[in-house]
Amino acid sequence: MAINELINRFSGNPKKEKRAPEKEFSEQADDLEALIDKAGRSKVFARARQLGWLDGNMPPIWVWRGICYEVMKEGE
Repeated sequence: MAINELINRFSGNPKKEKRAPEKEFSEQADDLEALIDKAGRSKVFARARQLGWLDGNMPPIWVWRGICYEVMKEGE
């Protein structure tokens, strides 16, 4: 899946990342770490590499979440 497809599929608008104002960044990071573990760390990082991330370009939190949900959906 191309990165543009991933962006459109999970965000609706790739330029506006909605963040919960009540959550601090560290809480969001902890939630994301738990989600990555749940989806399977090796699969999530492999998918991120496949999509062109991680080569000096770290994806934003919403992309990580999208990758996790996609990996979990494939595992069903």
